[in-house]
Amino acid sequence: MSIEEDSLFDDGNVVDTIDILLETTEPNLEKILNNDEVIQECKYMNERLTSYLSRPEVLKQLIHYTVHIPTDEDSKQADRCPYVASELFACEITTMLDGLYENESTLDTLFGFLDRAKSIDPRTSGYFSKVVRVLIQRTFQRLEAYLKKHPEIILKMAKKIHLYVVMEILVMVGWDTTVSGERDAKWLADALLIPELLRQLESKGKSATHENTCSALQALVRSWSPGLTPSSLLIDLESKSNFTRLASIAGGKNEVSAKIGAIKVIREVLSRAQVEMSESKSKKSSHVVSTVLSKVLPEAVEVLVDSDEKKLGKLQLQYGYLAPPFGPLRLEFMRLINTLLKLPLEEVREAAKKFKLLKISVDLMLEYPFHNLLHNLVRNIVSNVLEGGGGTLRESLFQEALLTQNIIKGFEEHKKRTKVRKANRMGYTGHLVVMANELEKIATNDEDVKKILDDTK
Repeated sequence: MSIEEDSLFDDGNVVDTIDILLETTEPNLEKILNNDEVIQECKYMNERLTSYLSRPEVLKQLIHYTVHIPTDEDSKQADRCPYVASELFACEITTMLDGLYENESTLDTLFGFLDRAKSIDPRTSGYFSKVVRVLIQRTFQRLEAYLKKHPEIILKMAKKIHLYVVMEILVMVGWDTTVSGERDAKWLADALLIPELLRQLESKGKSATHENTCSALQALVRSWSPGLTPSSLLIDLESKSNFTRLASIAGGKNEVSAKIGAIKVIREVLSRAQVEMSESKSKKSSHVVSTVLSKVLPEAVEVLVDSDEKKLGKLQLQYGYLAPPFGPLRLEFMRLINTLLKLPLEEVREAAKKFKLLKISVDLMLEYPFHNLLHNLVRNIVSNVLEGGGGTLRESLFQEALLTQNIIKGFEEHKKRTKVRKANRMGYTGHLVVMANELEKIATNDEDVKKILDDTK
């Protein structure tokens, strides 16, 4: 019988097995962690237990367990101590959390997790994340002060951003306003975090790195609220040098996942620019827009028009083969065009006419009759142009993109298909109906559009 089982009763009274373990001169931490009652006792604020767990040497050992999975023959034994150690910190005992800051070497051990060069056990990532999240939620100001003294830790997080939990922590520490409201991010800009994130975005070989870096940068842009001054970190992202680098990733010969990530961030920045223009009622351009038009748009047009069939291969569908399939990169470029054309800027309209963006969009819609996401984007583009695109874009829509003729062509293809295969209409038919109805509605108040429709009929 074990010591715990021997000590359950004393003269008929129940005795806490944790207290028995703590009565010894030098309690054995591993035995305590292996006790089934330890987490519950910690939650119930067992004073003797929390006092023991708050000792500097015990805290350091708990942190060591949290970020190191023991190489033990007994896998259950190896798993239990790290798990229980992280759960004890999750109990949010004030004396334990305070003890971490009183001896910074313990925090150094915790963030030493980021120094590992080899692959990291997912369990360790989870335990590390659990402890840091508690520190963020309960002691954010003190944690931020520690990180400001050690800005290299933030850069280490950026370098380990392929781990989703690390990306989440970086966002929470850096610019998640739900954690600690608006705060100064100048120290993050001074630590050159944005250049490091861009370096990760253009790195080779890890799509997870590109996706997580993209998510972090998108969260940074979204952290800005209309009417407020952008943070130092957001200003740094939109600076000429950094934004040009971002545009070069999107428009250069990089991996597809890197290009997609860069385009998504650019779209967020352009959406922010649109909100600012709407608030200030200004139609003044910026280097952000001109950089996209000069460095990203030419690549977008090339990819949309001249995709390499051999490289992308064929995709078999119920109605036949796509050669090449539309692909996520072209879809993201179409989303970028949709965002660009919402900007009330003459230089955007001129670029759209120069690169024949409307013709490309309408042609692609008919070329891919069952790509609903693409159809919805093209419908949005057409609606924006009809409602407020100005004379230049409207002219391009009817004369170059041949919108009315292509709507008729689409309906004719639909009729041919339904004659052969009943109740299996072309996928774009619904969107064509919406566009046709919009044209009819606009024609009631616009003589030029009415004349175009009459001539087409």
